[in-house]
Amino acid sequence: MQFGGHPSNAWIGDTNGRRYDYTYNGKEFNKDFGLDWSDYGARWYDATIGRWGAVDPLAEDYASWSPYNYVMGNPISLVDPDGRAPDNIVVPDKKDQKRILTMINEKASSSFEFNEQNELQLCESSCNSEFGSDYYTERLIEGINAKETITIEIGQTFSANGKTKDVDKDAGGGVTISKTQGLKSEAVDQLVIISGNENVNLKDTKGNPLTDTAADILLHELVGHAIPHVVGSDTGNAVENENKARAQMTQYQSGVKIPSPLRAAEKRHKE
Repeated sequence: MQFGGHPSNAWIGDTNGRRYDYTYNGKEFNKDFGLDWSDYGARWYDATIGRWGAVDPLAEDYASWSPYNYVMGNPISLVDPDGRAPDNIVVPDKKDQKRILTMINEKASSSFEFNEQNELQLCESSCNSEFGSDYYTERLIEGINAKETITIEIGQTFSANGKTKDVDKDAGGGVTISKTQGLKSEAVDQLVIISGNENVNLKDTKGNPLTDTAADILLHELVGHAIPHVVGSDTGNAVENENKARAQMTQYQSGVKIPSPLRAAEKRHKE
């Protein structure tokens, strides 16, 4: 059998002689005309060469990528449910994108970028960071592939229970609002608002003062709240999720590379 494909003489089934029509990624394998392609809905996929048989319907939104690529060349981390591009973590205000992107890439182990439609995506030339978190990268990718949309904004106020509140004073620099919490938007399922300021009111696991930068706060809102709401729960606790990322991150102190401090546990801080 040829690696990665389904040659015409290959058997796709079980030992009882039953043939499987739904194979890789659960998509229907079609042998019509000897093409041996899989039906993804929007287009057909050729597993033999790892490419599509037609251009991406959203190709103009991903100009830096080949319109025939599969999951941006990253089948280990990404899936493509219907043959179109992922598009589910969005920063609609372009003036905020550079700042938010710096925050994300500072903490993630791989590099991300925004496309022309203001959607977060993994960079084609992404390289790993010795300081960043694989967990953060993986959760971001899951959020990108989710069916629901996460929107990120930088702002100083948010609305809760009909009242206007301060992001720093009332939410520690960041807040995530869902439709179940009164978010009134058909296009947004999770709204993350960060002030862009530090939070100096936290403690680490040793009881020492812990300063959360804007990048730390955004990480917490994404892996602790927004992403679990659209892809499913992880630990069930937002701080525990945050610490999974922190445990993989390092920093320099006085010229010495050290692990990032972990945030003190907060048992009632649910996802």
